Amino acid sequence: MTPKQLMQPDERIAQLQERIIALEQENTRLRTELHDGERPLASQVGVAELEPANTFLQAELAEEAKQAASVREQEKAATERAAELAKANIALQETLASLAATQDLKGFLALTLQEIVRQAGACAGALFRYESKTNQLQQIVHVRDGVIYPDGHPNDPASFREGFAADITPAYRLLVEQRRLIWQTTDKPDENTWQDTVPWHRQMGHSAHAGQALVASG
Repeated sequence: MTPKQLMQPDERIAQLQERIIALEQENTRLRTELHDGERPLASQVGVAELEPANTFLQAELAEEAKQAASVREQEKAATERAAELAKANIALQETLASLAATQDLKGFLALTLQEIVRQAGACAGALFRYESKTNQLQQIVHVRDGVIYPDGHPNDPASFREGFAADITPAYRLLVEQRRLIWQTTDKPDENTWQDTVPWHRQMGHSAHAGQALVASG
């Protein structure tokens, strides 16, 4: 959509307003003439023709205003989306800068998780590594209230500290196969929920939790 197109509704509204003002002035003049008894026939005809025309223009003006409001809403949505993308790009740049400054992989992953938690507006986040030999998921870093805990937080669920079977629920398989986020509200656990985390989420006051697989090769 070009800037010229975006300006058209406002220009059209201004034109219609000018036409309505002119018609209202003409209406007043004709009513005055009718009241004074001058050219009664012409005045009656003029007024009769003016009323429906004025009503039509009012409806046309309202429609133009509606279209202009819709255009402004689209511009607002596009602006907000651009702001979100810019924010995401900044986060990516910061993550890449952290990678360049970090010598060890675990340190980089910890900083990456910290940034993901911050961008998501979450209160906590955990990163698990899949051990193919044992089919286990093992927590390698935890972030709570913006603070990194390399060895996990003291009040993490027992499964987070000890590790657990990846196939304890279908969740891990779905995350890897579908490559999409799984979102769940705390008050409605299902077959994908790691059951021993339910009391922990409720104790922490979490309203919802989500899982996402990060797949790397090499």
